[in-house]
Amino acid sequence: MLRIYRYIANFFSQLNWLFLFVSLGFATSCSPMFGPDGGDLYNTGNGDPYTGIGDLEHGDPDDPASSPGKTYEAKAYSNEFKVLVSYHDKGLHEVSVLERVQGGTKFVTLATGITVKKKVNGKRVYQNKDLLVEIDNSGARFSLNVANSQESSGLRAKEYDCSDKLGNAPFAGGLGTQENPYKICTAAQLNNIRGEYLDSYFVLWSDVDLSAYASGLGWDPIGTDSEPFSGDFDGNLFAINGLKITAPARWESTGLFGLVTEGGVLSNVRIYDAHIQGKEEVGVLAGRIAYANIINVHTTGDVYGNGQNAGGIIGIVKEKAGNPCEYKIQRSSSATNVRVKTARVGGLVGSVDNSACSGAIEDSHSEGLVEAYFSGGSNSNFAGGIAGGLYYTNILRSYSTSTVRANNTAGGLIGFAHGGSIQNSYHRGVVSATASNAGGILGAGFNDTLIKNTYAASMVSGNQAIGGIVGEAHYNPVIQDSFYVGELVYINSSNGFMGGIVGRQFESARVATFSNTYWMKTNSGSVDCLGGNPSYSCSPSESIEIFDNQYFFDTLSNPLRLWDFDFIWKSSVSDYPTLVHRD
Repeated sequence: MLRIYRYIANFFSQLNWLFLFVSLGFATSCSPMFGPDGGDLYNTGNGDPYTGIGDLEHGDPDDPASSPGKTYEAKAYSNEFKVLVSYHDKGLHEVSVLERVQGGTKFVTLATGITVKKKVNGKRVYQNKDLLVEIDNSGARFSLNVANSQESSGLRAKEYDCSDKLGNAPFAGGLGTQENPYKICTAAQLNNIRGEYLDSYFVLWSDVDLSAYASGLGWDPIGTDSEPFSGDFDGNLFAINGLKITAPARWESTGLFGLVTEGGVLSNVRIYDAHIQGKEEVGVLAGRIAYANIINVHTTGDVYGNGQNAGGIIGIVKEKAGNPCEYKIQRSSSATNVRVKTARVGGLVGSVDNSACSGAIEDSHSEGLVEAYFSGGSNSNFAGGIAGGLYYTNILRSYSTSTVRANNTAGGLIGFAHGGSIQNSYHRGVVSATASNAGGILGAGFNDTLIKNTYAASMVSGNQAIGGIVGEAHYNPVIQDSFYVGELVYINSSNGFMGGIVGRQFESARVATFSNTYWMKTNSGSVDCLGGNPSYSCSPSESIEIFDNQYFFDTLSNPLRLWDFDFIWKSSVSDYPTLVHRD
């Protein structure tokens, strides 16, 4: 679905095609972009057009049929525009056109759409009813059905030329300001973001290989508790490879960045095949943030926390004295395996530390293994596909397909939540808590947590409180317009509490509230809506015993009649709802 943003959003029906020709090229490691004389348009500089996603059977670089859903990034730039192409699914491709903010260094999405691909006269052509992109070795031409556009031509490709920027200067150019950020071409220049530069603006100009910093304890994180990073780092969608930290006894925040606060921004960052070990507060992008925005970040690799608080992107959100504790994570994803020895592990974020912090996680997702594992006789607690534990955080339009495991309290999206909300989100996969609470969405909910327009299509197993949506409910969680489809399983015995929506209500005076909430019974025998309380009022799915997807896609009926299938959800009679891609 094409979405043309801001001023062009409402004018499709009355417009004519206007053609914008943009001479574009593609960035390579430390050499100029390819110009009209040719070169491999799809080489992003590291020799792999999939930039480390992990599919080794590429075949046609546009059609990795053996790995539907995987993406690569083909990058074309001019002074004014970017074009990004990624494989979507089953022969479809997602194309985005970005436009530079006038007078600035940032790009905003002008248009994005799911397209079919054709090859015409040696060009790769991506097209739907509102968007046409033609790419060959000389550049890219795009055409939009856009209001008030003017024809532009003759724009030269912007050259990210690092060839003469490899000397002893700290950076490849720039002044460190918003208008003229420091340019980074090499690993050494990335390593120079320390000391007097921690509050400056930076933009990556090339793929960067950090393997030279892998020996010993590995990479030294940028920003410490005493000298945090508070600047703006734009990864510009280039790849950061070879990030390795092997410091299982390190207590201070561990990741590419250590501590980010005072309004710091990390955006458009791609970190592939990272290997991170630390004691506490461990994440691929940053060990800890306090007052920061994380925008359009993707990570792959593995993370190990020898103590607690480990995440595929951020280890922990935690207050720093003298600073607000506010954060936002937007349009970010992780395909990272994350394990922690004791507590609080998440596919994106290990935890939000306490009620002093507030924020949101929006339009983001995770895949891989998320595990708080039992070791040495101590409990492992709080694992979630998005986050291990949250205080007063709003989860919007996000999902996880991670396998989530813990000894105590595992949730498909969140391990435990105090307040806040989970809306327009889902989990599909496996959730397991060997000793206690397991929920398809939330392991344990406290203090009026709102769960709305969500579903879990998951196998949920536990030992005490097992619920399709919430494992154990404390203090009035509210569940609305949601459903569960899957299998609920006792691991060690059948003496616990099992419920199609909530496994166990912990307090009798302040109870969970359900409305327009259903589950599909796939277990043999009877399962209550609220475990151990067959009289509790809620909406079972009328003894449906099999996976009958059709039931869930009559959008005039419960539980989907209030869902937004125009802008948020996509529906199909052969699969469960998925979220509309948002940039």
